[in-house]
Amino acid sequence: MKCSVRATGSHAFQQNVFLPSSILGTLLAGALVLSGCGTAPVTPTVKTLMIAGAVHGGQQPVTGATLQLYAVGTTGDGSTATPLILTTETTSDGSGSATDGNANAANSLNTLPAGFFTLTSQYVCPPQGAEVYLVATGGNPGLVAGTNNSSLALMAGLGPCSSLTPTTNIFLDELTTVGSVAALYPYMTSYAAVGSGTSDATALANAFAKVNEYTNTSTGTVPGPTLPASTYASSTEIDTLADVIALCINSAGNTGSTSPCAALFADTPSNGGTVPTDTIGAVINILQNPNQNVCPIWELTPATGPYMPTLSACPANWNLPITPWAVSVSGASSVYEGATSQYTATVTGTTNQSVNWLVNNVAGGNSTVGTISATGLYTAPTVTTSTAVTISAVSVLSSTAMGSIGVTVQPVTVGVSGPANVLFGQTGQYTATVTGSSTTMVTWLVNSVAGGSASEGTISASGVYTAPAIAPVTSVTISAQSTAFPASSGSIGITVSSTSLTYATGDTRTVTQPTYPGICATLTAQFSSTLRSSPPAAASDDTSRIQAALNSVPCKNTGLAVELALGGSGSNAFYSEQITLNGEGLTIDSGVTMYGGASYSTQSELIDIKGTNSSLNGVGTGTSQGAVDGRGDLYVGAGSSTRLVEATPTSNLIVYNVTLEQSIYPNLYIQGGNGATVWGVNILTPDTRANADGIDLDSVTNVTVTNSIVEDGDDGVAVKTNSSVASNITVTNNRFYGSHGLSIGSIPNYTVTNVLFLNNYLYGTDMLGNVSADANGLVVKIDPSCAATVQQVTYQNTCMTGVKHLITFYTNYANTCSGAAGNPVFTDIVVNGVYATSSLSGAYSYFYGASAAAPSMAALAYVSLDKNTQSSGTTATQYATISLDDSSLTPSGTGVTTNTFSTPGSVPTCSF
Repeated sequence: MKCSVRATGSHAFQQNVFLPSSILGTLLAGALVLSGCGTAPVTPTVKTLMIAGAVHGGQQPVTGATLQLYAVGTTGDGSTATPLILTTETTSDGSGSATDGNANAANSLNTLPAGFFTLTSQYVCPPQGAEVYLVATGGNPGLVAGTNNSSLALMAGLGPCSSLTPTTNIFLDELTTVGSVAALYPYMTSYAAVGSGTSDATALANAFAKVNEYTNTSTGTVPGPTLPASTYASSTEIDTLADVIALCINSAGNTGSTSPCAALFADTPSNGGTVPTDTIGAVINILQNPNQNVCPIWELTPATGPYMPTLSACPANWNLPITPWAVSVSGASSVYEGATSQYTATVTGTTNQSVNWLVNNVAGGNSTVGTISATGLYTAPTVTTSTAVTISAVSVLSSTAMGSIGVTVQPVTVGVSGPANVLFGQTGQYTATVTGSSTTMVTWLVNSVAGGSASEGTISASGVYTAPAIAPVTSVTISAQSTAFPASSGSIGITVSSTSLTYATGDTRTVTQPTYPGICATLTAQFSSTLRSSPPAAASDDTSRIQAALNSVPCKNTGLAVELALGGSGSNAFYSEQITLNGEGLTIDSGVTMYGGASYSTQSELIDIKGTNSSLNGVGTGTSQGAVDGRGDLYVGAGSSTRLVEATPTSNLIVYNVTLEQSIYPNLYIQGGNGATVWGVNILTPDTRANADGIDLDSVTNVTVTNSIVEDGDDGVAVKTNSSVASNITVTNNRFYGSHGLSIGSIPNYTVTNVLFLNNYLYGTDMLGNVSADANGLVVKIDPSCAATVQQVTYQNTCMTGVKHLITFYTNYANTCSGAAGNPVFTDIVVNGVYATSSLSGAYSYFYGASAAAPSMAALAYVSLDKNTQSSGTTATQYATISLDDSSLTPSGTGVTTNTFSTPGSVPTCSF
């Protein structure tokens, strides 16, 4: 079952709500039995009642409105109708409450959306062919709780009772009310008195059929679905009256002489002078006395009512005829600025074809929207962007007979194509395409200077650009300006460089999945993980025996590993203070955890790794994977800065298939050396642990981080340069939870070069559901006074969900520089393929250059963000040079220039 409801706009608001088919089988206990009408006995037709729909006043659902289905009276015109619903049934208030005073079967105990109803019970149709109609009275039209507008009355004429089916949808609003009364008023004295005698019963049935010409009672719109083509059913007049009564309906009712209802009722007395008490009564009186108070009623029309169009002038009367009368307009759907186009009006239903022409409801138009002659010749205005106008023709016989056509006025456009990059001293051919003008000549400019300049490059009359021999001070934009329409121009931003854009390739090694090193010594656990909160004292824990095994002759500097194995009687834990690996490995068996000892938090790290061919390994998968636990959750607020694992310096380091969890400070810190592989590592430190970086790569070269899960309280991966260059780094196929992103910085005192982030996922919450305090995505951060260079950094195929700071590249990080003073340099920073979804409220990106001399520079390709907002205030995008290729994000701001380039790639397909 589908119910339709109204929304803003003239005649179109639809929302589909599907009701379960099981409702059809629900029967109200005890059938309603009505005696037969007339003199002949009638065998009643018993059928399942399933009437569903909604009640709206203007744009608001009416809650708590009382519903009644009436069968027409049969003892004369305006005779009392028979109510078919004998229980109090109301529209839903949408609260879901089964205990408030509004809960009943019709609104499914308020579980339906506000204003909706479903009438399901057994009832007996009156004699075959009897007409029925539905009325809603009272209720709250979207005002403060407890409001009941007793003047509110809405209706819909439905026709023969036998025509009601389980698919009958009913929408009651001002349009269905005016449309129904327009057809039925000769047979009405009130909403409860609609009927006829036997002699004009057929005429009443025909009137019910005409309801569907005036209005669509399923959608609450005008005209109705059975209105013949090229026929006018007084829709504008109905819109006007609907707006008039909407003022009363969308109020608290007749609350005093100044209320909208009082004004309506005062202008709509009956022929005998009786003032109505509800909105249906007001409409009946208007239509039964169409020449009474015509203009005062029209003057009640609000300037911006819920139904449009409305009458622009007071009508002669309030008769609402249905007449075969229409105006159609034909002509082009688009016109270029400054051009002319002929439009033709055809008036049906009359021999008088004379019309008045309007543009956007302005007779004859004007210079802003374009002008139109008395013969329909339209002259388009000058525009800078595509502009929609409406050309209308109004019959001189009636202002309500109008036809229109939507027309798009398109600016003359100039498109510029050519290479996105031109090398120093070289040339590039650019082409201008002028659309919408017969004059195709253009003037060529470089950075708004006709013909260009020596410092920024020159361009010939034929579009050949010659780049300068050195990099220009500012970004270069090549433009072509139409000579016929100087306001129309096109441009292309280009880069002028010594080489074309260079992508990062990352680790220069060929990296394959590690294998476990041989075992040189095996230690069995002598403690249980149950001692985690109160571990054994340092003198009696496992520190000395682990270190002794590592230093033993079979193990020392051999690349072989000491194995930590399960012990007997449930012993599964090792407790240790700081230990050092120097050319040895440590392999932690499945189900075994090495814990930080009782006093290790006073030391710089738990596991200190140095030398060549050192390794830290875990056996197993999931929660049984060999693990190192820093017990950081027990040191919150203690001020400790102990790292869980630190490698400095190392060569050919391997961290493989091991879980690192609950670090106090950074989980894995690798500083210095050449060659490190981090593969299949699970880092499980919650987002709430401040400064607990996942993986720090500091002043290292040839590193691969892959196939790992990182949950941490700071940077997921941070590439730093505390002591020397960081280079040749690959971070690929990882998932980061609750982290502060994939970061370059924050202390780049030296050059960062050739860093590849590939196929990574970023989640703004950790695996415990904590939303990251600084949910970052892609980050490059550098001190504005450091003469450091970040170059050849590529973020490729990144998937993000629940992130707040999506892409943030900035040169105004805190003053942490301890290297050479000067301006930072960004070169060849490329984002190729980003998809962001479910970004946090207030999500943004920014590209912040500290000054024109220290700009933020990047290339964005195939970027699809669900929120393309830029930061504001002190971190607003500024002093940035951004190249774009298929990017939803276009940075702008002070000192920001953008240009286009072309590169292979695509927006990644993500599976979170």
